[in-house]
Parts: sequence; C-alpha cells; structure tokens
Amino acid sequence: MDAKSQGTPISSGIYGVAFNSDDSMNVAGLNRWGGDETSSYNWKNSIANAGNDWNCANYQQKFTTPNPDSSLTSATDQFVHYNVTQKVDTLMTIPITGWVASATSTGGSMTDCSATTTSPSAACCAGASTQIPACCKTLGVTEEELVDKGSSVLDTSYMGGWVTHLVSTFGSAANGGVKYYQLDNEPDNWQGLRQDIYPSLYPPGTNCEAFYSTNTAIGTSLNQDFINRTMAYSKAIKSADPTAKVLFMSTENAWDLVAIPNNECGNPSGPYSVTSSLTMYLLQQAAAAEAANHVRLLDCVDMHYPFTGKGLGDSAALWDPTVTQYGATVIPPHVQGWINSTYPGTAICVSEYTVQNDGQSSGSADASSGAQLADVLGMYGRLGYMAAAYWTDLVHTTGTTQTHLPIYNAMAMYRNYDGSGAHFGSYSIGAASPNAGVNVYAASDSPSNPTKVWIMLVNVSTAAQSGLSITLQNFTAGSTAQVYSMNGGAAPTSGTAIAVANGSISGVSVPVNSATLLVLSH
Repeated sequence: MDAKSQGTPISSGIYGVAFNSDDSMNVAGLNRWGGDETSSYNWKNSIANAGNDWNCANYQQKFTTPNPDSSLTSATDQFVHYNVTQKVDTLMTIPITGWVASATSTGGSMTDCSATTTSPSAACCAGASTQIPACCKTLGVTEEELVDKGSSVLDTSYMGGWVTHLVSTFGSAANGGVKYYQLDNEPDNWQGLRQDIYPSLYPPGTNCEAFYSTNTAIGTSLNQDFINRTMAYSKAIKSADPTAKVLFMSTENAWDLVAIPNNECGNPSGPYSVTSSLTMYLLQQAAAAEAANHVRLLDCVDMHYPFTGKGLGDSAALWDPTVTQYGATVIPPHVQGWINSTYPGTAICVSEYTVQNDGQSSGSADASSGAQLADVLGMYGRLGYMAAAYWTDLVHTTGTTQTHLPIYNAMAMYRNYDGSGAHFGSYSIGAASPNAGVNVYAASDSPSNPTKVWIMLVNVSTAAQSGLSITLQNFTAGSTAQVYSMNGGAAPTSGTAIAVANGSISGVSVPVNSATLLVLSH
C-alpha cells in the first residue's frame, strides 16, 4: 500500500440503491429514481407506464416514505424530500422519448391494476402476459401524451420545466437538491419495451427495424434521433441547473455503449466499432459544445449490468480487457480510453447492477454475494466511478421485519463498519496484491498529507487465505491497526487489533466469503 500514490477521490455516489426507503438507506450514499416505469413518468400528474413490463397500462406512481411532506403532491417530490432528510444524493431519470403517461388507466398503482373497470386498459391490466402485444397495440397513444412535438422539433421545455421545478423546490445540485440526472432508461430496449408508443415514435415501430437508414416519418435515422435527443435534453437539464451532473447512454448492458441496437438486434451493420463507438461520438459532440458554449452537457458514461456472471472476482470485468462475455471482449475496460481520447474529465457510472445470489427475492442469500459486492464497491472507488446504484434493496422484508442481506453488510463495510457511522476513506490510494485470491483496496483521508489509512482485503477465492503480510509505503502508522470483518456475509464486527512493525503488518488471515478492513492512524 502506497499512501502517496493515486489519490483519486472516492464518490459517495457509488454506494447507491434504487427506489429505497428501508434500512438500505442506513448505508447508502445515493438513491435512484429509475427503471422501466420511469421512462414515461409524467411529473405533473405522477402517472407512470412500465411498457410491456405491465401490459402497457398507466398507473398512479407512488413513493412510500416514513416521513412524507403533506405539501408535496408528486411521488418524485416525496422521493427527493426523503433523500434530503436522509442526507443521500438523488439520481433522477428524465424521460427523453417525448412521450409520457397521461390518463390513469389502473386502479391506482401497478399492484392494483386489475381494479380498473372504466379504462380501455381494464382487460389489459387484468390480463396474462400473453396479452401484452395485443394490449399495447390497443392502448397505443390514447393514454400517452406527446410533450416534445416529435423527432423533428424536440421541444424539451416540458422536462426542462421539471428540472426547474425541482430546483425551485429543493435547491440546485450545488445547494443540496437533485445532484444527478440520467437521460431515460435503457434506450437499447425501447423497441421491445415501448410497444404502445414506439409505432408513433418511429413508424412502423417494429422490433429491430432499420436503425441507421432514414426513417421517412421522422426525417432522420433512429440513431441520429437518439443522438439529437441526448444532446437536446442534456442541454435542457443544464439550462435549468448548471451544477447538476448528467448521465447518458444508460444502456441495459455495456455492449450497447458501442451502438444502441448491438445486443438485442444482433449487431446490425452500422458506423460504429469498439474503437469508434457511438459513446465516443457523443463525447466528441459534448466536447465541441463545451468549447463553443463553455457548458459541459454530458458528465458520465452510464451503463447497466457490466459484469459477466462469474461471481467472486467479477470486478475484473470493469478493468481487464482480456475478460470475455458471450465469446467477446467485455466493454467497460475500453470506456476510460474512449473518454481520454475524446472528452477527458468525463466520469463512468453504473446506474443499475446486482451481484449473483444476493437473496433479494427470497431472503436465502449466498454468503459469497457479500464478498462479491465488497469487491465491486472497492473497484468502483479505485477506478474513480462517479455513481452506481444497486437494484434495488440491500435487505429482505417480510411484513415489518427487515433482514440485512450479505450485500447490506458489504456496503456497511464501507459506510458503517463500526456501527457508529464510520466510513471508508475519501481518496483511493495505490494498493496491489500478488495473491490472486485476495483483492486489496486502500483509501486515505487526504491525497497529500494523510493521517489515516483504510485497507480492505476481500477474499475472492473459494478458500481461506492465511499468512498474509502488508507493506506500508509513505505512511508512518501507529503500533497497531484496528480490525473489522464481514465473515460469511454477516454484519461487520470489530476484531483484535493487529501489530504494525517496521512499516509492515504480518500474519493476516481472511476467511472464505469475507472482507477484512484494517484502519491505521499516525
């Protein structure tokens, strides 16, 4: 460990969750309003539509919070208010297709959709999944509202007005308001998800239609329309709040950072490649816009589910270009190079991800999920990612009982390792391990004059590791290091202090499925 190398700030935004108001918020640094249902959320009447996830029916969007504000009428206002009270950052999804849900077509929420009796979508709400195509075509745009006048106009005032409303209600990002905005959700899935509006957005609206040739109905290609929407809506956000951060792309998988239709539509022939991607083109456009107008429009390349499904040690998919998935090289290791060559200073985000066997749905989590998340969070910090949001909870709730899952305890190792709110350091510093079974992450309280250092050892093997030693460089530690451990996915516990002698620590053991934190002070 070298306390004077790297010194990369660690963003609290990497410790994120989504749609949360449970115990997960005790350790989270960010709460995301996102997912399919937010892609057509209407901020003025708080109505949402999850596309064919829920038979294309509209429903009243709600957010249940322990401390609602009676003066706030929308679900998103309650969401932001709750986050402010919890002192966590908000990541808000801004729809950019131009279509939002209008008339409520359900009994009040997604869960009581079948209560509808007066809407055209009554049968669709109550229907089986086999009815989705027919229901979506039946609803069409009769229960949707066009707010940007279509592809040829792109009047972004409706969404710009929303950001203005959020700033007037909660302050700017720089003053405690919404810090992050992402441009819609998984545009690489619009064709499959939005079967109700897609024919009107891009006639004829067939799945995997021609993406790079001109669509006569809109006068441009689907690809160019996505580029136009990205730039127009990011400009609207920054006009309303220049201090906010904008996440773009937000694809459902990292491969589609190369080109939107790649994964779902089988790599249709187009102008992009790994070395000349759509993401790079957008970065170039944003760099040119900043040079001309002195405003940064795009702040973070965003992706979902970047991992390969390997399990323990899967964080290598973020940085190792030799890792493969589906027989091809993974994309995340290329993103920083794209940024460096086109628009330096842009960050990387992962606004939706999970780890394997986390127990969210059943509560029977595998202990390895805790070690896996501890490894991923350490890598997010080392690589300097701006924001990341786990989908969705870190606990399993039955009635009023909340069970803290191993993934909760993994985040607690960075956000509340002593049970009294102690955090991992704010600056990532150099750390390397020659032991392939143990990944090491280190942080300090200052990049130039550290007085405290944190060293996280994550066992990514399937066996206990013992006899480990740690060499400390450019940091004179006291005689002992405090020890905290997450063993077998259990809650962090304090262990016996370990001796520091002649700039090194020896005799360290880490059990299987564990993360061990050493805290050193001068």
